[in-house]
Amino acid sequence: MYQQALAGDPDGLFYAGMCFETGMGLARSAEAALSHYEKALELGYPGPQEAVEHCKRKRAWKKETKSESAKNEEKPWWMS
Repeated sequence: MYQQALAGDPDGLFYAGMCFETGMGLARSAEAALSHYEKALELGYPGPQEAVEHCKRKRAWKKETKSESAKNEEKPWWMS
């Protein structure tokens, strides 16, 4: 799937974003997840709209709290 993301496939970008968000097979990275979700949106894939909004809210919340315990309680957008 990540090869599809590298090739610019919207489905691949969306699923790579999910993998980066959860750390499933890739190093966990909220910034990489957001980047992949946004690229998929730009290509017309509607799936990651909610994911982008969730990542942005989560990033804003983390800046407000900066709490280590809050960091450990993060959940992917589809689990919140």
